[in-house]
Amino acid sequence: MGLTVKDGGTNFKPAPAGLHRAVCINYIDIGTHKTEYNGETKHQNRVMVTWELPDEMVDIEGKMKPQIVSKFYTKSLHEKSTLRADLASWRSRDFTPDELKGFDLDNIIGKPCQVNIVHVVNKQGKTVSKISAVLPLSKGMEKPQPSITPWRYDMGEDGYHFPEQLTDKMKKLISECEEMRVVNDLPGNPYSEQGAVEFDADTVPALDDNDELPF
Repeated sequence: MGLTVKDGGTNFKPAPAGLHRAVCINYIDIGTHKTEYNGETKHQNRVMVTWELPDEMVDIEGKMKPQIVSKFYTKSLHEKSTLRADLASWRSRDFTPDELKGFDLDNIIGKPCQVNIVHVVNKQGKTVSKISAVLPLSKGMEKPQPSITPWRYDMGEDGYHFPEQLTDKMKKLISECEEMRVVNDLPGNPYSEQGAVEFDADTVPALDDNDELPF
């Protein structure tokens, strides 16, 4: 589990270490992939969640935009899963038995929080950012708003109807998952730029000062 921040260029700088205001702008279902670690093979169904940091602006192609950070999770609410731990921390409470039967990740889209970032050195000797915790906003803290229209990709609903915001690298990663294996054998280009599910201002529930939990 971890966070890799990329801008596609050579002047990449990791997000600053420390606690930051953040807002969730998307999640991407990347499907099941085989991984090997310490001689052990696993098949992990994973999702990537991305946040904007409104207080950390970066120059992207001549425009100042909020820096983004992402974290990969195994899609599980098992009591030992990182996804469950981060969601419970974000909500300030654990899941009820009924919620554990199925939690809709659409609930996190557009929601504010704080993320704690630490710097680590990867195997290539490069310093990268890693999200160590997801926390609710502190009392009285201004709620950040996303600078873009939040969106998500759900493989079960969207299939090869990839959102236009999805990078070619992410499309390739998704196309190589076990769920897409049969589709990948079909002739022709299965990619489509239609079908993005977007959440406009009327769709994302607004929070008022009496709301204690983001979802």
